[in-house]
This record gives sequence, structure tokens and C-alpha cells, in this order.
Amino acid sequence: MTDFEKGQTVRFNDETRAERAAGWGGAHIFRRGDTAEITTVRKHTITVKGTGGYSYNVPRTALATPNGEVWSEPAKTPKPKARKLGEVPEGGISPDDPGLAWLWEDAAKLASRSGYCNYYDRIADELNIPGRKRDVSVEMKVNGVTITATVQARSRKEAEELIRGKLAEPVKVG
Repeated sequence: MTDFEKGQTVRFNDETRAERAAGWGGAHIFRRGDTAEITTVRKHTITVKGTGGYSYNVPRTALATPNGEVWSEPAKTPKPKARKLGEVPEGGISPDDPGLAWLWEDAAKLASRSGYCNYYDRIADELNIPGRKRDVSVEMKVNGVTITATVQARSRKEAEELIRGKLAEPVKVG
């Protein structure tokens, strides 16, 4: 589809009420088949010179395009679905991906060097990303019993996995 150009004469497809481009003064009704000269081209509106030398803003959809087609707005790209903080987007890379391990290690080192350990640990927990190796306390229900355990881990998720693993090990007697 061809676009409109300044200086071009266009024809109106429908009766259209146009507001003055200056923002004041009376509106003008362009009738189906009326013609006008384009003075400005914008994304959604076209400014045309009407009667008395005044300029009016009209929607693109009111005009026939230069090649005679009827203008239609391009299809809108759907907005991406809202995503919860820390949730991997569809088609995204999981933070546990081994290819990202270097990134989390470097971020942890930088946090330690800069004195941002507590902030980094809190962010890592909120985003479910691997944080610094530290003592992580976790409260869990196992077979109806609430237990609290502290283990060395990089995230709350890793700490829960370690605790479940320890609880699943057979107890050695003697």
C-alpha cells in the first residue's frame, strides 16, 4: 500500500468531521468525494487544507489512498502476556541452565566485593536464581511434621532439594 505525501490531492471516502489543525476555530465537514490538498502526514492523522485556507486534521481512514485503496490501520501486535517476577518467559532460558552458571558466579563475586551481599541474596531469592553459597534456613513440612533446617546452598530451591535428599537417605544404625 502506498502512503500519502505532502502536496498530494486526496479524496474523502466518507463524510468526516475534521477539527482545525490550529486547535481552535470551528470544525469542517468533508463530504464523501470531496478533495483536499495534504499539508502534513502523521502516523494516525493527515492534515489537509480546506475551504478558506484553513488546515484540518482528519483520520487516515477517512481518505482514499493514492492508489485508490481504502486505508486500514496495520494489525496490532498483541501485547505480551504479563509475567510474574522471577518466572521464566515462554521460550526463555531457565536460570538453572548450565550455560548461565558463569553469570551467576560473576554476579555473586561482584556483590561480595562491593558489599551488596544482602541485597544480592534477597534479589536471588525473589527471582529464583542461584545466589551466593551461604547458610539458607528453610522451613518445610515432611509427612505432616514441620522441620527447620539450615544448609549451605545458593538458593532456597537448592536448600529444599538438599534437605529432601538428606531426609530420603536411609538411616544407618550402629
